[in-house]
Amino acid sequence: MKTEAQIRAAIAAKITAFDAAARVHKRVRYPMQNRLDEWVALFVEASSTTMNGYMVRRMRRFPEMVGTPGRLRSLTHDYEIRFLYGLVDNETDSLASEEIAQGKIEGLAASFETDAQIGLGASVRHEGLELPNDFEDVVIGDWLAHRALLRLRVKAMNVNCP
Repeated sequence: MKTEAQIRAAIAAKITAFDAAARVHKRVRYPMQNRLDEWVALFVEASSTTMNGYMVRRMRRFPEMVGTPGRLRSLTHDYEIRFLYGLVDNETDSLASEEIAQGKIEGLAASFETDAQIGLGASVRHEGLELPNDFEDVVIGDWLAHRALLRLRVKAMNVNCP
């Protein structure tokens, strides 16, 4: 059975493959000195001054046990993908950050939908990327950003348990 760490790494790799310029973290990160500028730097693209970042965290774990004594048939993991994108308003839709951020969410969802096994083989399946609530606009120090909390449910099957 694939481990939680393997699944989380595969999710981060899928995000990186889709959005190569983004800062992608396979866990929630915090600034070392608890300074706001260090926290913002965790999300700013290396090649520009655009805030564009993702953090992946497992939020829930659901085992499925069968038989007596109980044997683990599968594990379902719920992941949260925190997405931040710098807010810039513009009269031209193609330059407005909300249009770009919405497009990134749709593109990432399509990327996941083309690979339900996230590159981990037939024993792993996900149910598609969810945006359970509209994203919100937030202030982070001197930065404005769009923030979306995306969800991904992944089931890992134990191939040794019928």
